Amino acid sequence: MVELKVDIRPSRATSGVVSTPFDDALEELKRNNFELIPLSQNAELRFLQGTSSHISLTGNYVKEGVMSIPNKGIYLLRNSPLLLLELAKEAVISHRSREEYFFSEKSTKQYFEKISESQESEVFPLVNLEAINTDKFNIDKRALWLFGNQAEPYGRFLYDNGIKEMHLKFPSQNYINQQESSFINQLFFRKLFCGGSSSLEGYDKNLHYGGGVRGIVFNPLSN
Repeated sequence: MVELKVDIRPSRATSGVVSTPFDDALEELKRNNFELIPLSQNAELRFLQGTSSHISLTGNYVKEGVMSIPNKGIYLLRNSPLLLLELAKEAVISHRSREEYFFSEKSTKQYFEKISESQESEVFPLVNLEAINTDKFNIDKRALWLFGNQAEPYGRFLYDNGIKEMHLKFPSQNYINQQESSFINQLFFRKLFCGGSSSLEGYDKNLHYGGGVRGIVFNPLSN
């Protein structure tokens, strides 16, 4: 049975996680009026709840996606196309067969036209796959795009807890070039290993596996 585990109930928002295939998780979140959580809010809840909290000790998929294009590169998507349930179901079927979820040329072109290194851009080119130093989150373009105004406090939170780098785990360009066309995946925010490591991932064909999918709902302001 699919179960939404609510593990955060602060005054401003409630957050919970579903551990089931990605498409089923989207349906369960929607039934409970949750939206898939943006990475920046996931990070904020981690430093508000602390390193020993459930949200810090478990990883989960977030709202953002990743598009890999042969002979071009890797691009982060502010709003993953897999937020559409129909596409999510197709992606889960592909991953269950251990295949990438390939994207149409038309759809790829629509995203490609929106590429910008601006912090507010819908599509960000991930050219540099080196780990991001956590004490540089406030100036690193990648961290600023990923975490927005939570970049500096989240980076400080990681650094103060002994995590000096956030690793970026994505497919190699050689692997991407071997594929028949562009393919899409969902960003996965890996759990924290305090005094050790942190990572953001967009390469495994695991949407069918049942990894955590975290949602958020904003609570009405009380009088």
